[in-house]
Amino acid sequence: MGYEVRAFHDAGWRVAAIDFSLAAVQRARSELGVLAQCVLLGDFFRHDFGGTRFDLIYERTFLCALPPDLWPEYVKRVTQLLYQGAKLAGIFLYGEQTEPPPYPLTTEKARELFGESFSLIKTLPVSDSLPLFAGKELWQEWLLVG
Repeated sequence: MGYEVRAFHDAGWRVAAIDFSLAAVQRARSELGVLAQCVLLGDFFRHDFGGTRFDLIYERTFLCALPPDLWPEYVKRVTQLLYQGAKLAGIFLYGEQTEPPPYPLTTEKARELFGESFSLIKTLPVSDSLPLFAGKELWQEWLLVG
């Protein structure tokens, strides 16, 4: 998480990162120096962001870690946190579910989940995946439209 916070900050974004794992938060904070305050310990679904809405939410291995029955709540929460016309972007895992977790998406399931509120505007293959995810990850950008 730490390198992503730094990369977004260095690209000019105001950053807030959240994780429910104390160990992950502590590790990221220890790597970030003055950017440590950007990393929050909390539950993405319940954290009070004080009415803040975001221009971008970055996804990387969060959705695929959630059981599919929580996916509609994920989409609902992302929709609540984004401005209209903002993006959900990141690396999404696709494939068949063999021994979850992780829980990969299918194209049909992604359309079902995001299709009502989002429009898929970019899909690219990911070339630097971990061996476990090689050939199964896509960089996608979803635009909040409704």
